[in-house]
Amino acid sequence: MKKLLTMILCVCMCLQLAACGGSKEDAAWVAEGAAMLDGDIRSGEFVLAGEVYSFPMPLQTWLDRGWHISNNYDNVDEFTLNPDESSTEFELFNEDGEYVRVSVYNDSDEEAKVEDCLVYSLYMSLTEKINIVFPGGMYSESKPAEILETYGEPDIKDDSEGSYIEAYYNYTNEDGWACQVNLGVVDNDYTIEPFSSIEYIITGSPEWTTFMENAGGVEGFTNYFNATMDASFRGIFDTYVSNGFDTQENAEMLYLSEMSYYVSGIMYYADVNEDYVDDATYLQYYDLAMQVLAKTNWEVVNVTMNDDGLTGTVELKLYPTDFLTLIYEDVEGAIEEFQTKYANVDFNSMSEEEYAACELDYAQMVLAAISGRVEETQTTEAITKTYSIDYDNGIISAEDWENIDDIIMGVAE
Repeated sequence: MKKLLTMILCVCMCLQLAACGGSKEDAAWVAEGAAMLDGDIRSGEFVLAGEVYSFPMPLQTWLDRGWHISNNYDNVDEFTLNPDESSTEFELFNEDGEYVRVSVYNDSDEEAKVEDCLVYSLYMSLTEKINIVFPGGMYSESKPAEILETYGEPDIKDDSEGSYIEAYYNYTNEDGWACQVNLGVVDNDYTIEPFSSIEYIITGSPEWTTFMENAGGVEGFTNYFNATMDASFRGIFDTYVSNGFDTQENAEMLYLSEMSYYVSGIMYYADVNEDYVDDATYLQYYDLAMQVLAKTNWEVVNVTMNDDGLTGTVELKLYPTDFLTLIYEDVEGAIEEFQTKYANVDFNSMSEEEYAACELDYAQMVLAAISGRVEETQTTEAITKTYSIDYDNGIISAEDWENIDDIIMGVAE
């Protein structure tokens, strides 16, 4: 039920580097390139043909430096992307005939031409030596041992593919884009062969970066969960919005959906046909739901996060309301009142309008009967549940959120 709009992009730039012996000529341009960089692989920068590039960067920057979109595309002048839309890969060429394959993403709020979009994936296949330098003076002939010594231990090291090893370094650029550098090497002891590829990957938008700063880890998750529950059941949005968990508009929609869900639950419990309830009566039920759910309570007992920082478990104590239990006899009384009032009525002979009026009358009888129970409503004994955490899949799954809702509302079977 809760949805976290959040955007996560996992597209990569693979840089195939040709192996060739080091030389004095190499030393000159490598030193020159290294002097243009700050030495940190997490800067996202590299020097290509004497110019500093950074990842991610706008496509227009590449075009301004002499690259052009392949002539193989007839619609290049008309091609546009909608907000939050990404392209398939296409080629860029420079004056020397070298080419790269890129994908772009429209991170604006309006439709945009590809040249106005952000390069979030870049692929270069290099069959000849090219003057490309990475922070710390690393280049195509640098050995993995040198790379590790220069950059330090990676955030993630993956050797699950046997002799192909990958080292991942995470960083966030000045605009808030979460990125990842992936250094790959075909080398089963990670010391012999030069590295064979480098990938730059966007792993999260600036909004996602802000979200993770406030919602990541044990303390962050606890903060996120409590703020989400406050927004869902109590209509308290301050922390939920200020921490970047979602917008004010979406927070209000979340609260509306929870109240509507509970109204439907009450009507179903009392056998009220929602289709025949007019707006004025529905708003009275809605107001009742707000008052009842404001009394809900919960407790985050324990949060355990795995080493990846993205998965784990949470143990909760959920305190259901007793409202539905309290109104059982009141609903029975409303049913008896309705049956007495319409004892001599033939419902089968009614027009649709007459039948709708009877259904509305019953809904109002139920409302009158149960409204007095709101002040008496309390929470009952806690139900302890453990749920999985997965930041790549909604943090808490939709199914688990629904289960939490049902327990809190006292409608869980």
